[in-house]
Amino acid sequence: MSNATAVSVIAAMITPALLILASASLAASALARMARIVDRARALAAGVHDRSWDKMAATPEMFRGWLERHEARARYAESSIALLYAAIVVFTATCLSIALDRATGGALAWLPVWLAIGGTVLLLGGGVWMVAESRLSWDQIREEIDHARRRLGGRRPMSYTPLDPKTAVILFADLQAGIIELTATNELARLRRAVAALAKLAAIFDIPAIVTTGPAEGGPQVAPEIAASLGELPLHTRTTTDAFTHPPTHEAIAKTGRKTLLIAGVATEIIVQHSALSGAAHGFDVQVVIDACGGVSLRTEDAALRRLVQAGVVTTSIASVAGQLAADFTQPRGARALGVVYEMASG
Repeated sequence: MSNATAVSVIAAMITPALLILASASLAASALARMARIVDRARALAAGVHDRSWDKMAATPEMFRGWLERHEARARYAESSIALLYAAIVVFTATCLSIALDRATGGALAWLPVWLAIGGTVLLLGGGVWMVAESRLSWDQIREEIDHARRRLGGRRPMSYTPLDPKTAVILFADLQAGIIELTATNELARLRRAVAALAKLAAIFDIPAIVTTGPAEGGPQVAPEIAASLGELPLHTRTTTDAFTHPPTHEAIAKTGRKTLLIAGVATEIIVQHSALSGAAHGFDVQVVIDACGGVSLRTEDAALRRLVQAGVVTTSIASVAGQLAADFTQPRGARALGVVYEMASG
């Protein structure tokens, strides 16, 4: 082989060598990201073992979601690493095939071309997986920042958007005979008036309503105030204390496509609290209509409401909901909404 031929072979091998360096650099980055994912997943797993979500004002559902996201990130990073290592091997083989092609007088001209194409595809695939993992990483960071901001409470810059009937859905939870009477923090008659008012507002502003109940002998008897305004609605009877852990109820809420969830129910400490926390963890803007709820004791209801506020859930009232929905009470629907408040207040 002449000097000129040797130089041309070496020059031809430079391009795959550069691609090897690029693949190795991306592989190193993917390995570093995998290490961070593993460290964070281990910290979350330790938190689950220590049941430390209460200290973080989080919920088991939030921890489960974070762990699932880190599992997906680890899969994406592993796929990227595997493809990038394969690209390094193929590009190395490309270098060797160039030398073999020259040594055989061009008999293997097709080999380096196909190897280079294969290596490039692998390199592209590894990059795509890294992009996917980066998007999940950003989603995780954004959720953790939002959670930290909710814990800071009033320190977050003030923002306010009135309740929009087009984005709202109402959950009536366990407002049924045998349970509604357990209210000890809200007089039963007042609670019934508030439930009736919320149902009337739903009818006025075309807000979908979901009714979830606990099991009862002979079937649950739902508070008649709901049907008086909205007619007979489907009942989603659960055996859980959380509407979102009952697939039919969760699906009914999700199918509405609405992202602002108003909750009314008994007891505040049980179905209302757990459903509100899960709703927030599933990305809903949750508002608990406090005068349409009842707790089993003042102390336990207060503890539940404090936990909800720490988790970013909003506590509201019939008057506040009606005022936001009414917007302009000189308009027909606004005037009717105001009338609902007056009617409830007058008893």
